Amino acid sequence: MITPLEVTVRITSVGFQTRYKSSMIGVEVDDDGLRKDAKKHFLISVNRKLLPCEPAQGQVWKVRGRSSSRKVNKHGREIFESRVSADSMEFVLPYGGEAFIRFVADQREFSGIGERKARKLWNEFGPKIFVDIKDGKRERFRGILSEASITALFKGFERFKALEYSEFFARHGIPQGVMQRIFRKHGGSIKQRIEEDPFRLLSFGLTWSAVDNIARKSFGVSEDSSIRLSAAIEASLLEESGRTGNTVISLGGLRKVLKKKLKTNTLVTQALGQTHFTGSFAVSDKGYHPAGSLIMESVIAKRLTKRLYDTPAEPGENLIATEAFESACEEMGKGVDSGRSATEQQVNAVISSDLYYVMAISGGAGTGKTTTLGLITRTLGASGVEVHGIALSGRAAKRMGEVAGIKAKTIAKFLRSPPLRPEKRSILVIDEASMLDTPTMYKIVTHVSSDVRLLFVGDVDQLPPIGPGHVLRDIIDSGVIETIQLDVVKRQKGDSAIPSYSRSIRDGVVPQDLSIGQVFFHPVDDADLNSTCIELMRADPESSMIVGATYASVHGGIDGLNLLAQETLNPGAKKWEFEVDGVRKHLKIYANDPVIFTRNDNDSDVQNGTLGRLVSIEQQPGSYGVVQIDGGERLSVTQALLECVEPAYAISVHKAQGSQFKRVIVPLSPSKLVDRNWLYTAVTRSEQELHIVGAESRFSRAVEFDSASSKRQTYLRELLIKEGKLDLAGVS
Repeated sequence: MITPLEVTVRITSVGFQTRYKSSMIGVEVDDDGLRKDAKKHFLISVNRKLLPCEPAQGQVWKVRGRSSSRKVNKHGREIFESRVSADSMEFVLPYGGEAFIRFVADQREFSGIGERKARKLWNEFGPKIFVDIKDGKRERFRGILSEASITALFKGFERFKALEYSEFFARHGIPQGVMQRIFRKHGGSIKQRIEEDPFRLLSFGLTWSAVDNIARKSFGVSEDSSIRLSAAIEASLLEESGRTGNTVISLGGLRKVLKKKLKTNTLVTQALGQTHFTGSFAVSDKGYHPAGSLIMESVIAKRLTKRLYDTPAEPGENLIATEAFESACEEMGKGVDSGRSATEQQVNAVISSDLYYVMAISGGAGTGKTTTLGLITRTLGASGVEVHGIALSGRAAKRMGEVAGIKAKTIAKFLRSPPLRPEKRSILVIDEASMLDTPTMYKIVTHVSSDVRLLFVGDVDQLPPIGPGHVLRDIIDSGVIETIQLDVVKRQKGDSAIPSYSRSIRDGVVPQDLSIGQVFFHPVDDADLNSTCIELMRADPESSMIVGATYASVHGGIDGLNLLAQETLNPGAKKWEFEVDGVRKHLKIYANDPVIFTRNDNDSDVQNGTLGRLVSIEQQPGSYGVVQIDGGERLSVTQALLECVEPAYAISVHKAQGSQFKRVIVPLSPSKLVDRNWLYTAVTRSEQELHIVGAESRFSRAVEFDSASSKRQTYLRELLIKEGKLDLAGVS
């Protein structure tokens, strides 16, 4: 039934836009802009000629027209959906005002000012509120706020001065989410800086096309402006670096990406000609470098070679002749009575750890990296050296602490701690170093004094880091940094065959026996991929982990596997539902599901990759449930953690990297990501039992073809060689 309608709505999302029609979704709000009914949604269609400006999320409009309503079920909740054909739309509140309201209501610095009071402030004063605050007119706000809240308003404005320009940002089409980040991170000078160069908005996560549109339409930047051309080449370099992990890009590769942005060869040539002088990039014999990447790689190279020809050892010191080394061997099961002495490589590693300020230990699965690390840390520790350990993932840091006997942190937590400037002899051990990208390594070396030794431990044949660079590979390939290569298998006992199997994959050779020892190959068609993986997990769900390639793939995709695992292994479990700000919500997670956190959260000390199990879904004040972390600790789930928790019957290789599981199931999904590096990394996550599921032909192709990630282009190796020669010349 179609009925007349007049309603005030706040736009929650903007839908499909054509030349003639505009569509959007909104919720009804009262005169103060507060939501009236969480169960009512309005799907609005309007002739674009009726709109005085472009619709945007956060705007408030008075809508008149005709509507038809119906009940619909969304995510298990019944809502009323009204489809509105608008005859007129009157602009009530621009999203600049909405941005002000949201920011003030959300920031703890504006204590005592919630959404209702923030709306009253804006409705009463509008943009003139900033003039009254700067003039110190406290009395103007006494009818709305308490004295304490007025003080908070003034102090908050002093900290977030960019808030004053919410209307300016809105008028120039800057999205509300970007405005929120600007308010938090920048002072009053940001308005002038964006006016001078609108392409600075690229640093806030907007796409090139979005920023280019804002710059040209709202700020009048011409297509051949030097600012635009410079920004295009910088954006192209950063885009390509983010896509490929390269820190240096060839001229041909750069021109190809740049052409997509500037459209004509004339502008591409003009850009490459003029921006040599802007500092946005640098050129070497290897190609074009984003300025930031080259600076970071240069700093890393200088730090790693600064003490290249010095030795931290005490005069006459011989670690392996000390009681400390004998005691370390006993602790690590390598003593005389054990019948299993340390290998020559392990002994050399202990000696080198006292001779060099920087060294690396590299080895494949089962070659004894952890044992070697334990020998080094225990021997050095007993000899008076302070040992610190860090790793990218929480599980790797925890394992380092348990096995190597050292206090270890995640890299994120380490970088939040005071810089490492110890007075006594110290060494920093960086485990799972193959996961280090250039920005992370730069942060580490600038956080540690040159008197601290650095020890890199990792497997260079695993997947390269997600971010740009390939630090461990460049360190080893440079030949400048002392490196101990471990190649004697030490991990698994008996006939597991996992180490030899993984070495064969690493070397590009398809194993002669696809099933051998505790390695089981299950040849199935794609259609049976998911069900086979779940049946294998059913045999021992507590000890098993599925390690997948992609999330969305129908066959072997992580999302689909998690959903099927929930239905099969946790049937009838209660859905995780909760209330946030008066609105009933839920996640696609059920009580007793295994879960993974996908972001670092400093307040909860949760790291990206932390695994656990959802043991309670009972909502308490400040808590939405309880997760029992691997290792036994119980974690209260805050609102911030709700945004970064996912089911974890299946996880990606990057999330699994740095961790081992007793049983690992590897689905060979139809994805380009399933290559040699990916497969090697996946199978080496298994400690005792490995199951590979999929087509034999896909397995063979993955093993035989070199991975694209192995061709990653970086410049750290060349810089290390250059700095090493300079240091040698200085010594001479």
